[in-house]
Amino acid sequence: MSLLNRSLFVASVVLSAVVVRFAIAHALRRNLLDHPNERSSHTQPVPRVGGIGIALGFLLPFATIAHGDYWWTMAAAIAAMAGVGLLDDFRNLPASRKYVLQLVIVALLMWSGVLVHELWLPFTGAVMLGWLAVPLTLVWLTGFPNFFNFMDGTNGMAGGSAVIFGGFFAAYAFSEGRAEAATLGLLMAGSALGFLFFNFPRARTFMGDAGSLSLGLCAAMLAVRQHDPMGRHAAASLILCSVFIYDCTTTIFKRLARGENIFAAHRSHHYQRLARAGWGHTRAAWLYFAMHCLAGTLGLIYLRGGETAQLAALATVLIMLLGLSVLVRAADKTEPLQAGPAQEFKKAVAAE
Repeated sequence: MSLLNRSLFVASVVLSAVVVRFAIAHALRRNLLDHPNERSSHTQPVPRVGGIGIALGFLLPFATIAHGDYWWTMAAAIAAMAGVGLLDDFRNLPASRKYVLQLVIVALLMWSGVLVHELWLPFTGAVMLGWLAVPLTLVWLTGFPNFFNFMDGTNGMAGGSAVIFGGFFAAYAFSEGRAEAATLGLLMAGSALGFLFFNFPRARTFMGDAGSLSLGLCAAMLAVRQHDPMGRHAAASLILCSVFIYDCTTTIFKRLARGENIFAAHRSHHYQRLARAGWGHTRAAWLYFAMHCLAGTLGLIYLRGGETAQLAALATVLIMLLGLSVLVRAADKTEPLQAGPAQEFKKAVAAE
């Protein structure tokens, strides 16, 4: 890692932490607090504006090194996504309106040339997506930021995951000789780390949609490597993000099968079920961090290894994800549900 990259990483951490600290003080003065309800994972009002520090901790250092239309377009898109999230944090936008704004941002990105054209599969080679490139890229660039938002439900989960994702995206880019993309990964990790000091293990603030949506779009765009001739980078990135993707997609399909509104707040993600079944927020977060590290390492093997190694990496990822489901089901059955925030909230209401 060059001296410039180390300096930018440190600047990102410090800037994010300083802005988050001032944002907390401002939120407390203005009563900009996230008040708990029966679906919350917290029991006390908490400032919800920490995402401002994440966005500025990434964008300001990035502006000092960005050059070329592609990178400035990426920065503008992340800033716009943070703006949409901040608007939702203050105004509670309807889900449909928020998604339309996200679609506009992503459509402009795709119009500028951001597309996933192909993926690499072992023993098959590059699989051209053809006309599917447009809808699949659209789903990815709008879907993963929202997945990131869905996973921001317990202390440290989204922030710690962003640190790991950013670090591995930087490692992927370094291994491919792409210095600027590596810097972006480090800035993502640094801005999330600066916020994490105030969110894990005890939450003094939440990142809100401003933080989760901007981090999610940053990760989604880092996964879509420009000029990825064989699609290996995109495939490795999907492996890196596989735990979030698996948790969110399985939860959405289960809720649809039960006839639930998938846009309504809930506490049925795998990590939330673990936290409620006796693991607690901290242990559940560390479990996910460990799985991210394993997935990121397998992604690096997929990116740089031969076909046999790639197949082994895919098999290991599948075993890990299925193991998560088995663990969650076992926790549901063997651990009595603890009196979590929802129950405490109901008791508090009843007492009033």
